[in-house]
Amino acid sequence: MWRQARITAVILVASSYYSAVAGVSVTASYEYADISGYRTYNALGFTRGSETTSRSVPRISLHGKPHKFIEIGASYAFIGELRGSGAGTSGTIFPPPGQITVMVPYDVEEDIHDLTFFAGVSLDLHPKVSLSAGPELHYFKSRSVFTETTGSWRTHQRDAEDWRLGGYGMLRGNLGEHWRIQGSYRYVKPPDREVHFFGLGIGYEF
Repeated sequence: MWRQARITAVILVASSYYSAVAGVSVTASYEYADISGYRTYNALGFTRGSETTSRSVPRISLHGKPHKFIEIGASYAFIGELRGSGAGTSGTIFPPPGQITVMVPYDVEEDIHDLTFFAGVSLDLHPKVSLSAGPELHYFKSRSVFTETTGSWRTHQRDAEDWRLGGYGMLRGNLGEHWRIQGSYRYVKPPDREVHFFGLGIGYEF
Protein backbone atom coordinates (compact mmCIF):
# COMPACT_ATOMS: atom_id res chain seq x y z
CA MET A 1 0.00 0.00 0.00
CA TRP A 2 2.89 2.39 0.64
CA ARG A 3 3.72 2.51 -3.07
CA GLN A 4 0.21 3.63 -3.98
CA ALA A 5 0.23 6.14 -1.10
CA ARG A 6 3.50 7.65 -2.28
CA ILE A 7 2.28 7.94 -5.85
CA THR A 8 -0.98 9.49 -4.69
CA ALA A 9 0.94 12.03 -2.59
CA VAL A 10 3.03 13.04 -5.61
CA ILE A 11 -0.10 13.58 -7.71
CA LEU A 12 -1.73 15.64 -4.96
CA VAL A 13 1.34 17.85 -4.66
CA ALA A 14 1.34 18.26 -8.43
CA SER A 15 -2.33 19.22 -8.39
CA SER A 16 -1.65 22.09 -5.99
CA TYR A 17 1.03 23.36 -8.36
CA TYR A 18 -1.23 23.09 -11.37
CA SER A 19 -3.93 25.11 -9.66
CA ALA A 20 -1.97 28.19 -10.82
CA VAL A 21 -1.90 26.93 -14.42
CA ALA A 22 -4.62 27.83 -16.92
CA GLY A 23 -6.87 25.16 -18.41
CA VAL A 24 -6.18 22.40 -15.88
CA SER A 25 -7.71 19.07 -16.94
CA VAL A 26 -8.06 15.63 -15.38
CA THR A 27 -8.33 12.74 -17.85
CA ALA A 28 -9.14 9.07 -17.34
CA SER A 29 -8.05 6.91 -20.25
CA TYR A 30 -7.72 3.31 -21.29
CA GLU A 31 -4.61 2.37 -23.23
CA TYR A 32 -3.62 -0.57 -25.37
CA ALA A 33 0.03 -1.36 -24.61
CA ASP A 34 2.02 -3.19 -27.30
CA ILE A 35 4.92 -4.77 -25.41
CA SER A 36 8.10 -6.42 -26.67
CA GLY A 37 11.04 -7.71 -24.66
CA TYR A 38 11.49 -9.50 -21.39
CA ARG A 39 13.24 -8.48 -18.18
CA THR A 40 15.62 -11.08 -16.71
CA TYR A 41 17.13 -9.05 -13.84
CA ASN A 42 20.54 -10.27 -15.06
CA ALA A 43 19.74 -13.89 -14.24
CA LEU A 44 22.53 -16.14 -15.49
CA GLY A 45 21.51 -18.76 -18.04
CA PHE A 46 18.98 -18.56 -20.84
CA THR A 47 15.44 -17.27 -21.13
CA ARG A 48 12.60 -18.45 -23.34
CA GLY A 49 11.13 -14.97 -23.39
CA SER A 50 7.97 -13.04 -22.69
CA GLU A 51 4.50 -14.54 -22.79
CA THR A 52 2.88 -11.08 -22.64
CA THR A 53 2.81 -9.05 -25.85
CA SER A 54 -0.03 -6.67 -24.99
CA ARG A 55 -1.98 -5.30 -22.04
CA SER A 56 -4.97 -3.04 -21.42
CA VAL A 57 -3.70 -0.26 -19.16
CA PRO A 58 -5.79 2.26 -17.17
CA ARG A 59 -4.21 5.71 -16.82
CA ILE A 60 -5.15 8.89 -14.94
CA SER A 61 -3.52 12.15 -15.99
CA LEU A 62 -3.44 15.81 -14.98
CA HIS A 63 -2.25 18.57 -17.29
CA GLY A 64 -2.43 22.32 -17.78
CA LYS A 65 -1.13 25.13 -20.01
CA PRO A 66 1.19 27.72 -18.46
CA HIS A 67 1.38 29.30 -21.93
CA LYS A 68 -0.81 29.21 -25.02
CA PHE A 69 1.65 26.95 -26.83
CA ILE A 70 3.03 24.93 -23.90
CA GLU A 71 1.50 22.19 -21.77
CA ILE A 72 2.83 20.33 -18.75
CA GLY A 73 1.39 17.37 -16.90
CA ALA A 74 1.73 14.14 -14.98
CA SER A 75 0.06 10.74 -15.20
CA TYR A 76 -0.09 7.38 -13.46
CA ALA A 77 -0.71 3.93 -14.96
CA PHE A 78 -0.54 0.36 -13.69
CA ILE A 79 0.84 -2.36 -15.97
CA GLY A 80 0.10 -5.72 -14.39
CA GLU A 81 0.72 -9.43 -14.87
CA LEU A 82 3.58 -9.33 -17.37
CA ARG A 83 4.48 -13.01 -17.67
CA GLY A 84 7.57 -14.79 -18.90
CA SER A 85 9.54 -18.01 -18.45
CA GLY A 86 13.08 -19.27 -18.74
CA ALA A 87 15.92 -20.83 -16.81
CA GLY A 88 18.80 -19.47 -14.78
CA THR A 89 21.25 -20.38 -12.07
CA SER A 90 19.69 -20.88 -8.66
CA GLY A 91 22.25 -18.54 -7.12
CA THR A 92 21.01 -15.56 -9.14
CA ILE A 93 17.27 -16.25 -8.92
CA PHE A 94 16.69 -18.46 -5.88
CA PRO A 95 19.56 -17.73 -3.49
CA PRO A 96 19.25 -20.22 -0.59
CA PRO A 97 22.48 -20.17 1.44
CA GLY A 98 24.73 -23.19 1.32
CA GLN A 99 23.19 -24.84 -1.74
CA ILE A 100 25.05 -25.81 -4.88
CA THR A 101 24.25 -23.48 -7.77
CA VAL A 102 22.33 -25.35 -10.47
CA MET A 103 20.29 -24.38 -13.51
CA VAL A 104 16.58 -24.23 -12.73
CA PRO A 105 13.54 -23.41 -14.90
CA TYR A 106 11.19 -20.69 -13.72
CA ASP A 107 8.09 -18.66 -14.47
CA VAL A 108 8.02 -14.95 -13.69
CA GLU A 109 5.23 -12.40 -13.26
CA GLU A 110 5.94 -8.68 -13.09
CA ASP A 111 3.81 -5.67 -12.08
CA ILE A 112 4.89 -2.12 -12.99
CA HIS A 113 3.73 1.23 -11.60
CA ASP A 114 4.34 3.95 -14.21
CA LEU A 115 4.45 7.58 -13.03
CA THR A 116 5.13 10.08 -15.82
CA PHE A 117 5.94 13.78 -16.12
CA PHE A 118 5.53 15.39 -19.53
CA ALA A 119 5.99 18.76 -21.22
CA GLY A 120 5.22 19.57 -24.81
CA VAL A 121 4.17 22.00 -27.50
CA SER A 122 0.41 22.48 -27.91
CA LEU A 123 -1.19 23.80 -31.12
CA ASP A 124 -4.82 24.63 -31.83
CA LEU A 125 -5.80 22.97 -35.11
CA HIS A 126 -9.37 24.21 -34.79
CA PRO A 127 -11.29 26.16 -32.12
CA LYS A 128 -12.33 22.78 -30.69
CA VAL A 129 -9.33 20.59 -31.60
CA SER A 130 -5.74 20.73 -30.34
CA LEU A 131 -2.59 18.69 -30.93
CA SER A 132 0.33 18.37 -28.49
CA ALA A 133 3.60 16.45 -28.44
CA GLY A 134 6.85 16.36 -26.50
CA PRO A 135 9.17 14.36 -24.23
CA GLU A 136 7.95 12.36 -21.27
CA LEU A 137 9.91 11.18 -18.22
CA HIS A 138 8.80 7.83 -16.77
CA TYR A 139 9.44 6.57 -13.26
CA PHE A 140 8.96 2.79 -13.15
CA LYS A 141 8.48 0.93 -9.87
CA SER A 142 8.62 -2.79 -10.67
CA ARG A 143 8.08 -5.99 -8.71
CA SER A 144 8.74 -9.45 -10.18
CA VAL A 145 8.06 -12.82 -8.59
CA PHE A 146 10.11 -15.77 -9.92
CA THR A 147 8.63 -19.22 -9.30
CA GLU A 148 10.70 -22.37 -9.76
CA THR A 149 8.85 -24.96 -11.86
CA THR A 150 10.78 -28.14 -11.01
CA GLY A 151 8.38 -29.25 -8.28
CA SER A 152 9.64 -27.34 -5.24
CA TRP A 153 7.77 -24.18 -6.39
CA ARG A 154 10.18 -21.88 -4.58
CA THR A 155 9.58 -18.18 -5.16
CA HIS A 156 11.86 -15.17 -5.07
CA GLN A 157 10.91 -11.51 -5.38
CA ARG A 158 12.85 -8.80 -7.20
CA ASP A 159 12.07 -5.07 -6.87
CA ALA A 160 13.46 -2.29 -9.04
CA GLU A 161 13.13 1.46 -9.66
CA ASP A 162 14.04 2.98 -13.01
CA TRP A 163 13.82 6.33 -14.83
CA ARG A 164 13.37 6.35 -18.60
CA LEU A 165 12.83 9.10 -21.18
CA GLY A 166 10.10 8.63 -23.77
CA GLY A 167 7.80 10.68 -25.94
CA TYR A 168 4.08 11.34 -26.39
CA GLY A 169 1.52 12.83 -28.73
CA MET A 170 -2.10 13.79 -27.95
CA LEU A 171 -5.08 14.90 -29.97
CA ARG A 172 -7.90 16.51 -27.97
CA GLY A 173 -11.39 17.64 -28.89
CA ASN A 174 -13.93 19.74 -26.98
CA LEU A 175 -17.24 18.06 -26.20
CA GLY A 176 -18.66 21.12 -24.48
CA GLU A 177 -17.70 23.81 -22.02
CA HIS A 178 -15.74 21.48 -19.74
CA TRP A 179 -15.65 17.96 -21.21
CA ARG A 180 -12.85 16.78 -23.50
CA ILE A 181 -12.12 13.64 -25.52
CA GLN A 182 -8.51 12.58 -26.00
CA GLY A 183 -6.55 10.20 -28.21
CA SER A 184 -2.94 9.58 -27.25
CA TYR A 185 0.24 7.78 -28.22
CA ARG A 186 3.24 7.12 -25.96
CA TYR A 187 6.55 5.41 -26.57
CA VAL A 188 9.11 4.36 -23.97
CA LYS A 189 11.75 1.70 -23.40
CA PRO A 190 11.65 0.29 -19.86
CA PRO A 191 14.58 -1.97 -18.90
CA ASP A 192 14.83 -4.81 -21.47
CA ARG A 193 11.49 -3.82 -23.00
CA GLU A 194 9.90 -1.56 -25.60
CA VAL A 195 6.32 -0.31 -25.19
CA HIS A 196 3.90 1.53 -27.47
CA PHE A 197 0.79 2.92 -25.73
CA PHE A 198 -2.35 3.77 -27.77
CA GLY A 199 -5.01 5.44 -25.62
CA LEU A 200 -8.50 6.89 -25.64
CA GLY A 201 -9.84 8.94 -22.75
CA ILE A 202 -12.39 11.38 -21.39
CA GLY A 203 -11.31 14.51 -19.51
CA TYR A 204 -12.78 17.37 -17.54
CA GLU A 205 -11.31 20.88 -17.69
CA PHE A 206 -11.72 23.09 -14.63
